[in-house]
Amino acid sequence: MEMKIFSGNSVKPMVQRVCDYRGMPLGQALVGRFADGEVRVEIEENVRNCDVYIVGSTHTPYENVLELRMLAQAAFLGSAARITLVVPYLGYNRQDVQNKPRTPITAQMIIQDLATSGAHGVVLFDLHSKATLGGFLAYKVIPHHLYASHASIDRIVEILGDEPFVVAATDAGGVGRAKGYAKLLRKRYGKVDMAIFDKQRVEAGVVDEDSIQIIGNVKDRNVLLVDDMFDTGGTGRADAKAAKKAGANQVLMYTTHALCSNDAVSKLDDDLIDGVIVTDSVPHAPGSLGPKVEVVSLDKLIADVTWRLNTEASLSDLFF
Repeated sequence: MEMKIFSGNSVKPMVQRVCDYRGMPLGQALVGRFADGEVRVEIEENVRNCDVYIVGSTHTPYENVLELRMLAQAAFLGSAARITLVVPYLGYNRQDVQNKPRTPITAQMIIQDLATSGAHGVVLFDLHSKATLGGFLAYKVIPHHLYASHASIDRIVEILGDEPFVVAATDAGGVGRAKGYAKLLRKRYGKVDMAIFDKQRVEAGVVDEDSIQIIGNVKDRNVLLVDDMFDTGGTGRADAKAAKKAGANQVLMYTTHALCSNDAVSKLDDDLIDGVIVTDSVPHAPGSLGPKVEVVSLDKLIADVTWRLNTEASLSDLFF
């Protein structure tokens, strides 16, 4: 089936690289604004009976979600045979429960918006809440939840080098993700030790530093903190402080989604965190994240995923 790839405005340079890897042109589509600011979308080529992939992140503003939905519906109305959304970052996914009265379950709303767009499937990376995948299935949209580890692991190995290190989960909820990275690193290093930074949170992004307990040994080792996102930077900084207090050497962070809200980047100015690796699932201007943050791209991974889906090849080895 002929494959075509279209992009929302949020990640267009990355999607152009995806198409370059695939040796195909980026799909022609107008994704702009009307004079009053409303989102305007028009697919400018034939998609009848095509296998269509629409790539876009859904970080703020909400117009990024609208662009994905509208491109999908435009392809649906253009009689595309299959439509797959490729979402490097699924926004609002932390709002997956009603933890206070009279608050919405926003993750459910965003999933409903995307699932009712005309799409047949969706590719997602490093969800904060995997439980929300069921929301897509409720609308008979097939979710493919993958990990950015396959884009980042080679660079992580280069940075870790031959010094003793430990892979650390930033909380109990992140143990599965840390185990996944430890498994991949084990293929290169043999035995890989793990640690868990158990803690109490005062509120979102604010940690009670006195509550941090490190389960595992970090003394005289480098620490690789693994998390799904780097938002305000408070959690990573508190963990790094605890690690160095416990005798760790360098503290490195790997997070897939670089939200970098408020003054997150400025929290890297001291010597607590020695380096951060992120992906371009949320785009930032070159150099805007500072000298300690290195960005690896998801472009080759997305090119691989779309090719596998188009050719009906297995995705199983892209899971941890």
